[in-house]
Order: sequence, then C-alpha cells, then structure tokens
Amino acid sequence: MKTKKRSLKPISLDAHFKYECPNTECTIQHWLSLKETQTKNFKVVCDCGTVFQPKRISKIKILYSKPKTKKEIPVDTEIVNKKPESEDREVVKIPIDLLDRSAKILSTYGFTDKEARELLVDAYDKIKTEDIGNLVKYTLETFGGKHG
Repeated sequence: MKTKKRSLKPISLDAHFKYECPNTECTIQHWLSLKETQTKNFKVVCDCGTVFQPKRISKIKILYSKPKTKKEIPVDTEIVNKKPESEDREVVKIPIDLLDRSAKILSTYGFTDKEARELLVDAYDKIKTEDIGNLVKYTLETFGGKHG
C-alpha cells in the first residue's frame, strides 16, 4: 500500500446552524442546514407559532492553518543574546521554538523568563541539542556551575 504525503482538502461541506426562537417566552432551538440558510426568503415556523426568517448566509470560507516552520534566528535580543567571549566564537543560534518551549518548562521550576532564556542559550551553546528534554536536563544540571 502506497501512501502519499500531502494534505487533502475537503471535497464538500455539510454545515448546520442553531437558531433560537425569537419569542422570549419560547426556548425552542432550531437546526438549519447551510442550504436552508442560503435560501432566499426561507422561513422557520416554531412550535409556539412564531414565524421567523434567518439572516441569509452568502458563503463560508475555510481558512487552513499554515504549516509551522522551524525558525533559526540569530540571537540578538538582550534576553537571548550571548555575546562571543572571543572574536573566534560566533553568535549562538538556537531555534526560537526550542527556546520558547524550554523556557516555559524552566519557568515551572521558578526561573523567570529572562533567567531561563539566558541559561538555555548557554546550555545550547555547549551541547547543541534540539532535544528539549536533554537541553532542560543539562541546563538544570549545570545551573550554579556544577559542570561549569
């Protein structure tokens, strides 16, 4: 069996909308199909005798989420910047999603966002791993200069 790696889009749509009877003494709810809500002069007759016309829906637009891309950005903000200690050393580049997710984990241990990011940049500079577990573990182990 062959499988192709591609994102499929739907070939049709089946949507339903819930309307409540406009009579304040009635609490009956009515489900209308997309086709009914798109029909000109479509009317609903409620069990209480109230007749109402839903506002016409002209179209429904489907918005697809954009695929997440792994971004590597040069670390250049005060929080994330690790300046080279010597001219031979280059600026540390850490994937921003790795930094964000790892900093969130460290914040559960009581670190501020700034502290967590600085520690993570130092750790990433030393071990260059994109495994969040290993990066956080190494950061915690080296916190306070244990492996300095």
